[in-house]
Amino acid sequence: MKILNRNSYISTSSKIEFMDTLTVLFVFPLLVIFSYLFDGIARKTKFPAVILLMFTGIAFRMLADAYGYRDFKMIEGMIPVLGTVGLIL
Repeated sequence: MKILNRNSYISTSSKIEFMDTLTVLFVFPLLVIFSYLFDGIARKTKFPAVILLMFTGIAFRMLADAYGYRDFKMIEGMIPVLGTVGLIL
């Protein structure tokens, strides 16, 4: 893997990347669905939906580590942007 700058990488291996376009198009709608479900749960239980989403993220990271997915360079670059958008919304 060649490093162009701090935030962009070019893969020089023939290995299939974990975060390709299909994965991104699959994950983002799942996040919206989870958010919608957790919002409904939060209204009924008075438990904040943000905390449920945080627990989901922690559980996902633990499962990803258990199955050997440790290369989250794309997601790590998007975390500040998603955090800002989440605070605005």
